[in-house]
Amino acid sequence: MLKNIRILFYFVFDKIFLFRPDTIWGFSCKFNDNKSIKKIYEIKKREKNKPFIVLASSFNEIEKIAQIEKKYKTKKFYGVSLIIKSKIKNPLIVKEGKICVRVPSNKKAREFIKKTGMLISTSANLSGQPPLSFYEIKKQFGKMEHISFGKTTKPSTIIDLTTGKIIRKGNKKIRIF
Repeated sequence: MLKNIRILFYFVFDKIFLFRPDTIWGFSCKFNDNKSIKKIYEIKKREKNKPFIVLASSFNEIEKIAQIEKKYKTKKFYGVSLIIKSKIKNPLIVKEGKICVRVPSNKKAREFIKKTGMLISTSANLSGQPPLSFYEIKKQFGKMEHISFGKTTKPSTIIDLTTGKIIRKGNKKIRIF
């Protein structure tokens, strides 16, 4: 596994790769790589008004790009995608002043992200379609560099903390209010 991490580490820069941190397979790239982010929009045939999730290694890392209240910076929220107020303005990942962030529940995935820096993530499928298995992804999109730490077949739960609404029920049941 460590050898795969070292190999993939070199592919993370200026590249799109398949990543399964703690949920389903997703297209990923460096969070500040606008060229690759635009390419992911094209690959997925995704509308530009639908942003991606930013994966971070810790809530402290998230604080660099977004405003997150202390009560949400706990292990309880590992693996949950949170929509919060953004501190950055990149229109490829920020919509209406909000950004979606997640600290993976898988420790090895967090360690990987700590080494690579924050990543963009979105399900590896065409926009609006159900999640795909690794075999289906290879068949539809071709071979890509990949790394997996996840085991579930469910996407992450998404909660909009600015409105208090659960946007998507996913891998983790959680009560926030």
